[in-house]
Amino acid sequence: MASAISRSPYTMTWPRGFAKMTCMRNMVILATVAFGAVRIAWRMLSPAQPPAFATEWAADE
Repeated sequence: MASAISRSPYTMTWPRGFAKMTCMRNMVILATVAFGAVRIAWRMLSPAQPPAFATEWAADE
């Protein structure tokens, strides 16, 4: 007679260290997104630079 205990919860176990790798991967993704957001905010909040032609000068002027 077969056992009545289900083994289904034990068939999809994670290997050792898998949870730590998943956490580290999520942290890397979050840091990348946060760094991109900081760069966009920095670019939007920085003062506008004058166009390049406005700052050029020639020696004969």
